[in-house]
Amino acid sequence: MPGPFLHRCAVCGTSTENRCSGCSKAGGPIIFFCSPEHQKLVWHNHKRVCRDRSAAFVAPPLSDEEYQHYRQVADIKIPHSKPPELRTTLAESVEKALADRKLPIDFQRVVAISRTAEDLADSWKQTILARIRADTAFLMTDPTGDSSKAPPVGSSTPWEFVAAFAELVLLYHKELSPITIHLVRFKHHALILHTLLRLRLAGSSREIPDDWILRSFEHVIEALNDGIYYKDQNDVHRYRATVDSLSAPVQQVVPFKHRGGFMPGFGILELSCWPE
Repeated sequence: MPGPFLHRCAVCGTSTENRCSGCSKAGGPIIFFCSPEHQKLVWHNHKRVCRDRSAAFVAPPLSDEEYQHYRQVADIKIPHSKPPELRTTLAESVEKALADRKLPIDFQRVVAISRTAEDLADSWKQTILARIRADTAFLMTDPTGDSSKAPPVGSSTPWEFVAAFAELVLLYHKELSPITIHLVRFKHHALILHTLLRLRLAGSSREIPDDWILRSFEHVIEALNDGIYYKDQNDVHRYRATVDSLSAPVQQVVPFKHRGGFMPGFGILELSCWPE
């Protein structure tokens, strides 16, 4: 169900009818930018999932840096909060998750496969990529193995950030499949949010003001309306848990308060954020 932010700029929240033509022409989600300047601001990341990659949010293959990093951390045992005999390595954790989904289970092999863009649009390869990236991001965020908080922006790549965001949604919304089109617009907006947060950390509040960050986060949460519906008031705790989990990296940059509007059967129709 389209929400109130659908016709607002993905960067600043200004009301607009200007769509990203690359996403629109390729049958991807409707992403709005109020001006060429705001589209260019996030283009260095958005271009990698625009056009023919847009409709399914086809994430890029592992970079050389990611490949080397994931090989290095593959044998780290987690979570540290458990006795040594109960800990599993990152590779074992990923392999178990993939085996549960009847996907190839050799960690080193799937990491090697994920370095090439050939046939990367296959849903199982995208699932593998996302799982590796999300689990590594969670491990780097909390060595105890806690995967209920989104990773800090400064310690995650854009693709790890998006994968972790999607994994957190699946944690609270088990009715969704890891291989789904329901979270496509959500992922696009999560990528834009990460881009703005990184620009903010590298620059100043004058360049990327608080309001832009909060409007972008509102877009991320609103995009969940594409595929998640809350049947009754008992479902509100899932919404609140999801918002709290996803808000952690934003709170580290722009502390804020929020209020959500809820209509049973239709989902969360509005999330309003304002600086503390």
